[in-house]
Amino acid sequence: MSDDFSELSIPGEQLFSRRRVAALFDCSVETIGRKIKAGDLRAVKIGRLVRIPHSEVVRILAGNDPKVTA
Repeated sequence: MSDDFSELSIPGEQLFSRRRVAALFDCSVETIGRKIKAGDLRAVKIGRLVRIPHSEVVRILAGNDPKVTA
């Protein structure tokens, strides 16, 4: 299956798939799912799709959250 929806744009915010974020952080998709469920990583649901906003990726990469490490 193609990952055509790995990056969606909405006004003011780019959204990434769990697979794309897992690749950026060199971890599993399951780890990203656990971080979302624990509330450590903000995500939005669009129908059945779960997407992580660009601002969350930047926040974690900048090291601004002690609970989540990249």
